[in-house]
Amino acid sequence: MDNRINNSWEILTDDDIKKVEKILNIELPREIRTFYLKNNGGRPERDIFYSDGYEYMVNEFYPLILKNMGDSVVKVHRELKDVLPDWFIVIGDDGGDGLYGFSIYTKELGAIYYWEGDYDYGENPEDHVVYLSESIETFLDGMVCGD
Repeated sequence: MDNRINNSWEILTDDDIKKVEKILNIELPREIRTFYLKNNGGRPERDIFYSDGYEYMVNEFYPLILKNMGDSVVKVHRELKDVLPDWFIVIGDDGGDGLYGFSIYTKELGAIYYWEGDYDYGENPEDHVVYLSESIETFLDGMVCGD
């Protein structure tokens, strides 16, 4: 089942992806790369994901990179790298303090997580991360329409 992504930004090329990989000093997981070559961010038509009895709403997926450096994966990563777990690469938000991202750990490369940004100074950011899905593909496929 395909989950259409609306309001995507400019189409990316392989060179754009390589530029981002160099900036972030990572190699994007295959499914994340495929997602961003097809949709440079945007709003999912089906935007609700359920996990362990909790509802997670995706407001938007950030574009990977923008020429004007508006909110993008690269910009948000630079702004929040000191407060996020170092293995967590942000790709979207819930419209509030919550962020969605993927893991760059080898054993779970590309797994999707939710990070709750509403925590007190000094707390371990790792304590506010929730595993959601093994990949962006299963995450998107598992979403349903919100009200």
